[in-house]
Amino acid sequence: VGFLPSPVRAWFESSVSEWNLPSSVILEKQKEDWVEKFDMEKAKYATLCPLQGIVIPKLFGELGYGNARALLLSDISGACLATPEGALLEIADFRRMLRKVLTDLPQFKVLQEDIKLDNFHPIGDKIMILE
Repeated sequence: VGFLPSPVRAWFESSVSEWNLPSSVILEKQKEDWVEKFDMEKAKYATLCPLQGIVIPKLFGELGYGNARALLLSDISGACLATPEGALLEIADFRRMLRKVLTDLPQFKVLQEDIKLDNFHPIGDKIMILE
């Protein structure tokens, strides 16, 4: 599917979405009394739609889980920068990758507010952001 031209791929993914789910997904459940934060996060995913799967996880949608709402997100894998496995980068590569990801967000008038190392995951030659 990834090799199809963009318009054909978009049509295919919207028509047969169950074929396009990855083998591993993340279910981010709304915490009690965090309705506003959950709604804000969902709105951020909508605003950052062009960056989904590139800079941030892809949002597949909202669903009910137990008595709460939840977001179904792609699993980006990789170790976070807060762990030894995730911190094995050359300084120059780290700076380049971090600068790239932190300049992509403001283009959409969004800032990364939670700058903890465990929200940043090096994946190949880029860093992806959680939260």
